[in-house]
Amino acid sequence: MRFAILGIAAIALVACGTDEESFFQEWDVDDPEALELSSDSDDTESSGSGAQTRYSSSHGSTNDVLSSGKESGGNSSNATGTATSSMAASTNSSGSNPTSSFGTTSSTATYSSGMITTPSSSSASNGIIPDSRDDLLNRTVGYSVLTDSRDGKRYRAVVVAGRTWMAENLNFSDESYNPLLKGNTRCYANDEKNCDVMGRLYNRAAALNDQKCAFGNSCAMGNGNVQGACPSGWHVPTLAEAQALVDLAGNATVLRSAKGWAKTLPQGTDTYGIAFAGTGLWDESFDGLGEKTYAWVYHAAAPQHYILIKGDDNSVAIKSFPSREVYIPLRCVKDVPLSSSSIIKSSSSSSKVSSSSYSSSSKVSSSSGSNRTKLNYTATYSIPTKGAQFNPNINYGTMTDPRDGKTYRTIDVDGKTWMAENLDYAGTTIGSSYCFNMDDRFCNIYGRLYDREAAVQDSKCTYTAYCNLGKDTVQGICPDGWHIPLRSEGQRLTVITNGKAAALEALKGWGNDTLTVTNAKDSLGLSFIGGGDLVDATGFRDIGAYSFTWLHDESNTQTYLLIRAKDDESLVRGFKTHKTWFSVRCVKNQ
Repeated sequence: MRFAILGIAAIALVACGTDEESFFQEWDVDDPEALELSSDSDDTESSGSGAQTRYSSSHGSTNDVLSSGKESGGNSSNATGTATSSMAASTNSSGSNPTSSFGTTSSTATYSSGMITTPSSSSASNGIIPDSRDDLLNRTVGYSVLTDSRDGKRYRAVVVAGRTWMAENLNFSDESYNPLLKGNTRCYANDEKNCDVMGRLYNRAAALNDQKCAFGNSCAMGNGNVQGACPSGWHVPTLAEAQALVDLAGNATVLRSAKGWAKTLPQGTDTYGIAFAGTGLWDESFDGLGEKTYAWVYHAAAPQHYILIKGDDNSVAIKSFPSREVYIPLRCVKDVPLSSSSIIKSSSSSSKVSSSSYSSSSKVSSSSGSNRTKLNYTATYSIPTKGAQFNPNINYGTMTDPRDGKTYRTIDVDGKTWMAENLDYAGTTIGSSYCFNMDDRFCNIYGRLYDREAAVQDSKCTYTAYCNLGKDTVQGICPDGWHIPLRSEGQRLTVITNGKAAALEALKGWGNDTLTVTNAKDSLGLSFIGGGDLVDATGFRDIGAYSFTWLHDESNTQTYLLIRAKDDESLVRGFKTHKTWFSVRCVKNQ
């Protein structure tokens, strides 16, 4: 017998012995946690949501080929609607509030304040390149200002997708600092005035400031931030940072500057103030001015990786190109004072995180057809020491992931061997994954949050797609010999626990500034932790209050095990209204 949940109506769970279906809750299409969200009439899901934009890489295939600067291959969906921008102040800096050249108050930062003067360009090809850098920027946005101490040049910066990005392309060429710049940078049409306004074009060796990143090489420079040609304290965007920007935008309109593009193309709105202009590229010749732009992305692979933003179809995606050397712009991202591993790779499972109180006001938005301001997540939570969440009366096994050497505790429950910790593997190139709040301290204890494509490792399993991977187990993002729990395996846990949460809840890692959890028992040793989630419509949420764990179900609905501390509930749910990122637990193959 199945009980359907309609909207957020509460339906009592009735224990029925071994009748597993009695604890399986049918699809909730309102919210993945079945809590009420504001239902503004304009908060609707559009076709071609930006949340479906995916990272794709040809890695030597013919699917992503540049020919005189023209691309072919998969393009990202062009979302309808315009996302509303909400510029957050930088949380990792202090000092005065500088004023941008437009007279608006910028984010709090330690950058130099004052006006930025830019030379005018006399070579504005067909009116595409404006007279001043200021003409490319969004005059309604408050920018921070950074000064490159190497040459004194100053750039505007803005907080987007949880990171501080330069809102202008780098124009650094001093070979005394970086000898690799010699012969490895260009101004469009070989005119320095174009560099003054649109920024400089770099090949990959110059952008990463390392000869091993020359065209055709693997560019393996470790898993941390790479400063490259960026100023001190800034770095070349990582794959994760670039993907966060792509996911946030959904379509190129909200990233494209109003000027700096061909007048025949739809005008950009530059919603977030990041001001990507149509710089074009050099690919055996200069091409694409006013039609497209690029930004280097650091990825330890042979193909050149970059963000591609196009004006004709307003698409934005991460692309790779192995066939020829290209010269494209460089945008830099401000370093975050966390661990040296940044967000590509989280802290190792053996390291300790001291208990600390951490306040967050991070925000992730989307252009999924809604133009209302998305919810900020603001809370204070105590990050427990890693290992404190486990039941000291349980004898756990261990499993080491051979891909990155991280070790996880395991537990046998009802004839199945489960991981007793959430997966923290960052190596996916399908879909996307994040640490809560883009802060790798959370990955270390709560594990990573994965979208459905990343969890099952299949790009066709988007949040509304029929995930036809068969009825057998699916390895997905799990290590060899392990699999994403089947719906029936998650369902079985709700039967064993009589639909309650306490027996599944870890002894630490629950509660926040609005919720106190005192009934956690972890009697099964599964040690589910309140890892929260990420929803493209609202951002990071529910740390310490909810646990969401992916389940594989051959359906067109995101399926997961939900543990709600406040209501002492464990149940299986489905959700397809918005794209979500949940935790992963793996089950050992039998």
